[in-house]
Amino acid sequence: MTPIDDNRWTADIHPGWTILGNPNGGYLQATMVNAASDLVAGEHPHPVAVSTHFLRAPRPGTVELEAELLRAGRTTTQVRCRMSQGGKVTGETTVTFGSLAPAADLGQSGTWNSAGLPPAPHPVEGCATYPAAGEQPPVEIYRHVGLRPEPGQPMFTTGEGRGVGVARA
Repeated sequence: MTPIDDNRWTADIHPGWTILGNPNGGYLQATMVNAASDLVAGEHPHPVAVSTHFLRAPRPGTVELEAELLRAGRTTTQVRCRMSQGGKVTGETTVTFGSLAPAADLGQSGTWNSAGLPPAPHPVEGCATYPAAGEQPPVEIYRHVGLRPEPGQPMFTTGEGRGVGVARA
C-alpha cells in the first residue's frame, strides 16, 4: 500500500490472486483490513471482528482505499474501509480492533475451543496435490496455493461433501 494522506492509500491488486479474472475475496478483505489497521495505532492492535460487503469485483490493477474512524473506545476501536476503482466503490469492510492479552496474563492455557477438536487429518505427505505437478492450474490463484484433499474424501468436483469444513495451514 502507498499512502496518499492520513486515511487514504493506493494498493495494487495482483492478477495472480484471481479466480476467473476476479480477485479472491479474502485477498481483498485483507487489503482493506491492512488499511484500517494503519489508521489504528497503539491500544487496539488486533482485528477481533471483520465484516465485508463486496459490491463489485475490482479488476487487477490499482485500487484506492479510504479508512474512517467510527469509534475509539476504552476496549475497542471500530474502523470502516472502502475500496474503490475508477471512482466506483467495490467493497466495504468494518473492523473492530481490540487488544488480545497473552494467555499467561489471563492465567489460562492459551487454547480456547468451544466444540472440541476437528478430526485428525491424514499427514499432508499422503494427500494428492491439486492441481498435480506439471498440470496447468484451472485458475490463477492455484499458482500460489494448492489443495490437498484427504485420501478417500470427495472433493468439490463430485458435488459431495462430508459435512465439515477444516482448514489447515
